[in-house]
Amino acid sequence: MTRLTKAVEGADAEVTSQLLDALVGPAGAPLPGTAQAVADVARMARAGVTLWDAAALEPHASGDTPLASLATVLRTKSLAAAAEVFRDTSAAGLSASAKSLASGGWRCAAATGPEAAECPAEWFGLPDAASLAAVPSAALPLLRAALLARSAATPPSGIVALPSDPEAAPPGAGIAGERTSWLPAETLVVRKEGASLTERPHLDLATGKLVAGRPWPGEIAQNAESLEAVKDTEGVAKLSRAAGEARLSKEREEALSGAPAGRDPRNAARASGAWVIGASIAPEVPASVFAPALAAAQQAGFGQLRVQRDAGTLPVLLGRDAVPEARSRAEEPMRVSLGVDAVKVIAARSKAAPMAPAEVPPAFAEAAKVVKKGERVVSAELATTDTAAIVELVKAVRDSEGSGAVIVVELRPEVTAARAFEVVAALGAVGPAAQTGVGEVYPGVACSDEDPAAGACMSAFVVLDVALPEPKKAVEKVEKPAPPPEEPKEQVECDKADIKSVISARTGAIRFCYERQLQLNNELKGKVVVRLTIGSGGAVTAASSSGNMPDKSVHECVVKAMKALKFKPPSGGGSCVVNYPFSFQP
Repeated sequence: MTRLTKAVEGADAEVTSQLLDALVGPAGAPLPGTAQAVADVARMARAGVTLWDAAALEPHASGDTPLASLATVLRTKSLAAAAEVFRDTSAAGLSASAKSLASGGWRCAAATGPEAAECPAEWFGLPDAASLAAVPSAALPLLRAALLARSAATPPSGIVALPSDPEAAPPGAGIAGERTSWLPAETLVVRKEGASLTERPHLDLATGKLVAGRPWPGEIAQNAESLEAVKDTEGVAKLSRAAGEARLSKEREEALSGAPAGRDPRNAARASGAWVIGASIAPEVPASVFAPALAAAQQAGFGQLRVQRDAGTLPVLLGRDAVPEARSRAEEPMRVSLGVDAVKVIAARSKAAPMAPAEVPPAFAEAAKVVKKGERVVSAELATTDTAAIVELVKAVRDSEGSGAVIVVELRPEVTAARAFEVVAALGAVGPAAQTGVGEVYPGVACSDEDPAAGACMSAFVVLDVALPEPKKAVEKVEKPAPPPEEPKEQVECDKADIKSVISARTGAIRFCYERQLQLNNELKGKVVVRLTIGSGGAVTAASSSGNMPDKSVHECVVKAMKALKFKPPSGGGSCVVNYPFSFQP
């Protein structure tokens, strides 16, 4: 027994195994009295690497016998190993620990199922069943390890966000420059049944209390059928309201302030529209279901996602407004239309000089359908399921066009989450120039200019295009058309230079109205003339459009963008009318 104790203490697996064979004998052989106790502890020693149930050793750890000595050694090693689990409290580190613990002896004696649903809340150090219901099944081994670790010589401390169900994490390539695996408490969960919202559980390691958390994955807020039928913003109104209500209060955010330094930028300090929400999306869910769910989150004011993955998290933008203007050299972003087995890349309209000749990689020269204008690539299509091939095609188009850092990805309805986020992650490093100050765009993410230990920097900001159109208003029929408004007497007193400056600053948003519809009709072109009435305060009091642009959606979108503009008040305190033309062509 002394030799066994020393072998276990010294982590000599070969000697331990030989001694156990001699002590325990054939598997399943009945052993009476003390011999059975020796066998119990010996079997624990054999599983020492995954031994987390230190409490089971208590009956054998008293007295001054060789058996008690062995039990004491095992218990000490078990507690130290449990505390070691929380050395890396990132989502990636905790997910890896949870997986290794899942094969260990963390379940209670009554448990028979894989999720140990029969184990009481006390087994995990929780006060009641409601607290237990807030914890995803994948995090249960960590709760048990945390309970044991609090008895260790140097117990862990701090507040950690427990991992969600790892089976729901879409696989994806790593993104360059990812320093942390921060996941916010607010979490959007999308399964084949539909979308729900919940609050990610945070565990206080010192006390074992959950300082945040609601049942996982939460009640379905909108089922898959209704999400697939969504046509406009009214279709996700219910889910959007629920997403807005899911934001943590300031008091709740302050309760999480014990998170390790640098790992958890606070949503409470973020402005509306720049809030970050966690996303746990099952790999097989199609874009026809998860894209409207993300649109609801965007409508509720969330501008970014942290998509949970096995290897950490993937930061994803839901709108171009989250990208500082200085981060992009192009007036418009490059657009990537992603299908299950094909991709179309549409170049940005940029004034920048090409970075390289307009050449498609030789491997795609015959397969890709390329449209060029002079030496610049306008668009390129390729039938492929290879993510690396998509990245190379995007690089070729981007280099030819000399575009900036923003890449907008449009998903076809049948594209799965696994496919979508694998490509999104890969596009974050298309090159050629690395971005600096990445943390300004993605809180909690850094590259070498901010943190020398972070390594390479990402080179592009990828935006998921999940915006939904506004619902069309019913048009009432009238017998006689309303008379045209009288021309304001003050129209000649508008500041033309100011009008041109204000509209030029919004050229990107107005161009987007056309580019979005160009995806549906690559021959779309025409002119939109907007008639604006600028009131005495400088606000637009009326707007309408005319012109030969055949697509009504372009007219509606441009008019909506122009209505939101603010100009200098007309001199004299009156109002003025301006006609402003826009010409659109591929």
